Amino acid sequence: MTLKTKKNLLEKSMSVFAQKGYAEASVRDIADAANVNVSAIKYYFGNKRGLYEAVLNLFVRFVRAEISTVFERAKSLAAQNAINADNASDCLCDLFSRLVRLLCSKKIPSDAVTIFLSEYAHTSASYKVIEKGLISPVNDLTAELIVAATQGKLTLQEAYLHSFPLLTQLFVFKSHEKGVRYAAGWKRYGEKEIDVITELCLRHTRAVIHDLAK
Repeated sequence: MTLKTKKNLLEKSMSVFAQKGYAEASVRDIADAANVNVSAIKYYFGNKRGLYEAVLNLFVRFVRAEISTVFERAKSLAAQNAINADNASDCLCDLFSRLVRLLCSKKIPSDAVTIFLSEYAHTSASYKVIEKGLISPVNDLTAELIVAATQGKLTLQEAYLHSFPLLTQLFVFKSHEKGVRYAAGWKRYGEKEIDVITELCLRHTRAVIHDLAK
């Protein structure tokens, strides 16, 4: 067995999990799709759960790498005691812009996004992978930036509660893509369409922050 086999299993299982969901996808389905023996799954990942969580980890690592500069900037500003309403709002918009563009573009395989959105909406025993690696860190940063952007008019707990609908708006344009494209008369999500979606999400975000800062 080779690393090529492992990579192939990750890629093919991603498609199977996206199409059938974790519960309905069998190790036989995955092995057949990857054109390998079922034993290869046990060898590399232990079992179906291990393979599924490896797929989730791939998604988490990729997204975290894409938004790492926002975390670094926020951390640097905080360390210098230089964070204020303006740069906190800028950081928040930068974070949201990167996330919505990732979800709606082809930079991440559509199957990976489908699996993430499914896990986010219907948490399984493997939710801990995306919660610890991505959801919690992004929620934490979002809440902290909301507090700073509103000049401390919200408690951290209140900011956390506001972070959920603000983040969910980024997901809905992908999870309901067909409906969005139908309503907007779009054939696909190209660069122009993603620009429109991104700006819409940022306008909503700025409006909420402005209202909360009153």
